[in-house]
Amino acid sequence: MASLSIFLDEVIEHLSNRTTARERNTYHLAESYAVEEAPVPYGDLVLNELDEFSATRRALPPAEHHIVVAWYNDAEQLKWTEETGKVLVRLGDRPGTWHVPPEFASARHVLLHTRNDVRPGLLRLKDGYPGYKIFSAKDVLDLGYPGAAKGEIYAIFEVEKDASYAGQTWDAVKLWKAQKTFDRRTRYRPKPHPRRSADPRILSLRELLTARK
Repeated sequence: MASLSIFLDEVIEHLSNRTTARERNTYHLAESYAVEEAPVPYGDLVLNELDEFSATRRALPPAEHHIVVAWYNDAEQLKWTEETGKVLVRLGDRPGTWHVPPEFASARHVLLHTRNDVRPGLLRLKDGYPGYKIFSAKDVLDLGYPGAAKGEIYAIFEVEKDASYAGQTWDAVKLWKAQKTFDRRTRYRPKPHPRRSADPRILSLRELLTARK
């Protein structure tokens, strides 16, 4: 009986421990079924089975694969991005600046947009892991970026075209609907200001697939 009592105590201790793999598994299971979602069709687009940053691991589920939707102002800025392989996201140091969500640092791709236009395809992060660098306005000007504002700070993503999404076009209206859907699912994220279209956005690959043309 003493051995059984010790065993039961160990089981109870394990079940109450928040740091176990079981706890992680039940958390994600609960998250997965918190909202009923129909599968998203994606036609002839082939989604990778393996993680783009590790050939020995499964790819993230599209609902956990995050994408930065980044603004460019004009053709000159777009050309600079294409030539340098760098995407700039203005973070700012002024009142009302963008609140950086946790998904920003774990994003795998960048989608570029400007006024009433979304660039086709996706840009994937280089260097074998997600993340970004922080630059000042002076740093950005030294890189030759056209139009950097004095006093701002920027996140810089090193990117390259992702051949898996070559030629894929996105519907701008559907994209913003998808963005709203993703924002509603994440309660802690502040609502984007309706007049600040140049602010970066975050959404998942799952939501982005609903905006395919």
